[in-house]
Amino acid sequence: MFISITDPPPELLVLVFPWVEKEQSAFAERRRIIGQAANDGALTSFLNLIIRLRRVLLQDAAILSTKYHNLPFLNFAPFNTPRFRVFASNSSAILKHAEEEARHRLEKLPETLAMSMRGILATSSIQNERNLRETQELVQMLSSGFGNLKDSMGALVEANLVTSTRKKRKALEAALTTNSGMLHDNFYY
Repeated sequence: MFISITDPPPELLVLVFPWVEKEQSAFAERRRIIGQAANDGALTSFLNLIIRLRRVLLQDAAILSTKYHNLPFLNFAPFNTPRFRVFASNSSAILKHAEEEARHRLEKLPETLAMSMRGILATSSIQNERNLRETQELVQMLSSGFGNLKDSMGALVEANLVTSTRKKRKALEAALTTNSGMLHDNFYY
């Protein structure tokens, strides 16, 4: 979990790497005078990195100062100023609150996971029941269709055994009527 500590106050930021704003201004002036040829991606990236690093440095120093009061760098500016001590105290309180909140969430995690798993299992069970019912209906429909097909085949075989053409035609018509009813009832819905 990412914990965001408050940003250091501007009056502290300018005390760490105080030269960075001067260099940014000088670089902007060179670009204004020289133009496109003065662009320097590496310098721009470096100055932006220094600005980010001083923020992180102050935040980390604030947390360290509340845990380890005797660190040597705490004897030097800006780490020995009242403004830094207030910032460190506020940052420490924010961090403690975030840690307590994370601990509280972790304590509830098994309960939350159990509820989620019950929901997943219930949904899965309902879907499995639906699939089983549909499969049973399909098996019954196929069984009925095969029974009709068997009857039709029997009628066709019987029709072939009949010697009279007229009786043969009537048996074939009966077989086709049974077979077409099966096709209509079971396969076209």
